[in-house]
Amino acid sequence: MNIENPITQLQENLKKVNCSVEELQCLFYKVSKNIMNNYILQIHDLKIELKELEFYFFDCEKHPDIYVHQNEIQKDTSNFLYVHDSWGNYGGIDLTFGNGKYYGGILIRGIRLNNKYISGISLLKQHIIKELGIKVESYDELQKYFEKIKDKISLIKKSTPSNIELLHSTRVNLGKKEKLKYKEALYRFIDLEYMDADPKLYNNYKKGVKEITKVKAISFLSGLFHNKTFDANKSAKSKIEKIQKNQQLIDYIKHFQNCVK
Repeated sequence: MNIENPITQLQENLKKVNCSVEELQCLFYKVSKNIMNNYILQIHDLKIELKELEFYFFDCEKHPDIYVHQNEIQKDTSNFLYVHDSWGNYGGIDLTFGNGKYYGGILIRGIRLNNKYISGISLLKQHIIKELGIKVESYDELQKYFEKIKDKISLIKKSTPSNIELLHSTRVNLGKKEKLKYKEALYRFIDLEYMDADPKLYNNYKKGVKEITKVKAISFLSGLFHNKTFDANKSAKSKIEKIQKNQQLIDYIKHFQNCVK
């Protein structure tokens, strides 16, 4: 999947699948692996390494995921940036992949910028604004700015490809809507090195132990995380047992195992 435009390739591959959760979590994993290993997000001259991504895809017939914003920008544009309609300590930025028929957004949850890791959708949004040297005071001002420089936003090839070990998990902060079919989908992908990095390499925020344990537990059960002693750890054992009681999640994990064989 190492081609000039991974967003175009994603759109092409979506035409070839039935858009079941089982198919999409495998496709999104391969897309994430390609993007994180081979591309950086460039906005003007600002080069951003993508380290944690979450996928949101809504097709009213094939994949009606209620957690997708369904904003027209997610539908009518691709390889563009959609700013969530909130501000302050809320709301993030999506890399869009809509094709005019469905809504598609890849939420950017973690990045590396100026040799620092930034985790958290609102934090990284503010850091990007700061590094761009622009003054915006609302989400719609930032959206208008991105529209103005649309031709300056792109995924570009890395000069030297990486060899990132990728973990995966369920998406976070989806609220209390109990639509388990999509809530438990494995649509979130995380660079292991970024997740395990020394807190000194982070800017203001580091993921908590419980969060890291959950991601590693799911990835361990899927076959992505290969630490031989992980399941002997008391907190890891407890998290694994909890996951094993969630039949929908376990079913998705079992299907995902075919992606990493």
